[in-house]
Amino acid sequence: MVQLIQVKGFPAWDPMMMTPLPGYYLSDHNPFLDSFIYGAFDRFGLAIGNEMSGFVLLVLIQSWVGAISLSLIICWVNSRSTLSKRFILVMFFVVLLVPSFSSYMTVVMKDSTWVPFFTIWIVVFGEIVYRIQNNRQINLKLIVYIILFATIAGLMKKTSLFITTPSTLLLMFYKRDYIKIIMSSILPPVIALTLIPALLFPLLKIAPGGRQESIGTPIQQVTKVLIDHRNEISPQDLRIINKVFSVDKAEKVWVPETVDPVKQTFKVSSTRKEVRQFLIIWIKLFFRFPVEYLRAVPFIRNAFIIGPTYFTTGSQKCGWGPSGGYAILPRVSDCSLSWQQKHLSIPFVSAINRLPPFSLLGAEAIYTAWLPLISFALCLIRKKKSQLIFLAPTVFMVLVQFLIPAYQTRYSLGFLFGAAVVIACPFILGEGALGAAASTSGGSHRTPSERILN
Repeated sequence: MVQLIQVKGFPAWDPMMMTPLPGYYLSDHNPFLDSFIYGAFDRFGLAIGNEMSGFVLLVLIQSWVGAISLSLIICWVNSRSTLSKRFILVMFFVVLLVPSFSSYMTVVMKDSTWVPFFTIWIVVFGEIVYRIQNNRQINLKLIVYIILFATIAGLMKKTSLFITTPSTLLLMFYKRDYIKIIMSSILPPVIALTLIPALLFPLLKIAPGGRQESIGTPIQQVTKVLIDHRNEISPQDLRIINKVFSVDKAEKVWVPETVDPVKQTFKVSSTRKEVRQFLIIWIKLFFRFPVEYLRAVPFIRNAFIIGPTYFTTGSQKCGWGPSGGYAILPRVSDCSLSWQQKHLSIPFVSAINRLPPFSLLGAEAIYTAWLPLISFALCLIRKKKSQLIFLAPTVFMVLVQFLIPAYQTRYSLGFLFGAAVVIACPFILGEGALGAAASTSGGSHRTPSERILN
C-alpha cells in the first residue's frame, strides 16, 4: 500500500520513521523497482476502467513467472541428479497440489515478486557448481544469467544480496575461473547498491531507504542489554550508543515481538563513523551478554519450529488510508474480505492447516530446518561432502533469518521455492556419471530437461 500510494503521486514519506520526504517522488524503504511494477499495473487497470483488473493481471503474471521458476528448478533436478523419475513426478505434484507455493503468488508484495527470480538464480548457481565439479565449461551465457538474476533479486529485496554474493564467492575455493566468479559475485551488489542509487535515484527523485533498517537487530539487542544491565555499561560506550539512537525512548518502547519500535528511535543525525563505533560495541557486548541477545529476538526461532504454514489469505487492501490509501481501489472497504475469501479461501486454509498431509507439507519448518538438516546428513552418510556447496544459499538464508527484524512466513519463501535443490543435493551426479550424455553435442541425445537448461 505504501508503494502504491507513493507511486500514485501522494507526498512521499519514510514509513518507518514517519517523517516526510519533501522533494522526493518515493522512498526506497520498499524496493523502488517493485513500486514501479505495481504502479504500472495499477495505471493499466485505471486505463481500461477497472483498477482491480490491473492487480488481477499482475497476480496472473506473477503466478506465471513463479510457475516457470518452479518448473525450471524441477527440470534441473531431473537432469542433474540420480533421483528417480517417479520421485520427480511426486515433487511436481506436491508443487502443483499443495497451495503453499501458489497462495503467496496471489499476494502483491516484494517477497512474492522477488522469489521467482531468486529461484532462477538458485538454478543458475547450481548449474555453475555442477559444471565446475564436472570440469565442464562455464560459458558467458551462464555468467550473464547469474549476474542478471542476482541483480534483479537484489533490487527487489536487498537482503538477497547477502545470500547470492557470499554463495558465489565460495566458488573461489575451486581455484578456477577466478575472473568469472569475481564478476558474478561483485557486480550484482555494485549495480544494485551503488550504481543504480547513484545514477537513477537523483534522476527519478527516489529517497534512499533509512539507515536504521540495516541496524535494527543490533539496536534491539543492545536495548535489551541496557534494560537489564545498564549499570554495567561504561559511560563512554553509553555515550556512543546514545548518539545512534535515543536510549531512554528505546527502553520505553522495546518489545520482544519486533524491532520496529526501537528502530524509530534511531537518530538520523548520527554519522557513519558513530554507527561503525556502535556496531563495534554491539559485537563486544555479545560476548558479555549472549543470553540477553537471544532473549531480545525470540522471533528468529519461529521460522525453524513446527507451527506456521505457508498457506495464506488476507484482506484485499489494508492500511495507510489517511496517507492516500483511500485512493487505491476506492470502492473496496479498507481491510475487508471479499465474498470468495470469507466463504471459500479462509475455510479452505483453516481446513488444510489441520488436514494431513497438507498440514505437514505446508509447514514452514519442513523447508527451513528439516529438509536442510536431512540433506546435510545424507551428504555425510553418502560420503559426498563436496556436494555441500549446493547448500550454500540455504546456509546464508539461515544466517539472514537471524538478522530479519520481525517474523512472518513471507521472509522464508526462498527456502520453500529452493527446496528441490536441497532435496537433490546428496544425489547430484558427479564427474563421469553424466559426463558423456551431458556433454553430447547432438541435441537428439539430450533429455528434455537438458535441452531446456542449455
